[in-house]
Amino acid sequence: MAEPVRPVPPEVTGHPLARAKLLAEKLATTLIDEDVSDATLAIAFLTGGVVNHHARDAAEAHELLDKIRQLEDLLLERTMEAAPRRLQ
Repeated sequence: MAEPVRPVPPEVTGHPLARAKLLAEKLATTLIDEDVSDATLAIAFLTGGVVNHHARDAAEAHELLDKIRQLEDLLLERTMEAAPRRLQ
């Protein structure tokens, strides 16, 4: 089965994360009405699958996971600064 051709949307700029942000927005529209724990697990499964698919060896998988953790930390830090919330 051939891979589908995905054209680059015209609104994508030269920003390195622009395409990733568009994809995240598409995923978010699907997950918006789901239970938080189910959505979180779905994202974890997706992340694991992506790492498994793209990592050529254990060192590259470890590097990908480190980058994912750094991004998670950055996003959590920005979220907590923007609107402090109580964890329940």
